[in-house]
Amino acid sequence: MASLIDTASTINRVLIIDDDESIGELVRDYLKGWSCDEVVAVTDGNAAWNLLQAAPYDLIVLDWRLPGVSGMALFNRLRTLPIYDKTPVLVSSGQKLRP
Repeated sequence: MASLIDTASTINRVLIIDDDESIGELVRDYLKGWSCDEVVAVTDGNAAWNLLQAAPYDLIVLDWRLPGVSGMALFNRLRTLPIYDKTPVLVSSGQKLRP
């Protein structure tokens, strides 16, 4: 199985979904170093869902804990669209781990 790094040359459009704008900016700046054609950051699941339906993305960075539509719900919706059945999704969370 190819790693995300191995397939970076085929990642042209990235969608970052994180309610913390500073995290979205940090990830966007990092991914621009990969020479991605387009890196879009949004702060809520509803805006992300609209973008996901409008045009395909090659990589999705998804915050697990979003206000409104949760990251889990958005992920499950995303996988119902055939165009995204094999799209890599990097899931992140700032939630503190419980012992």
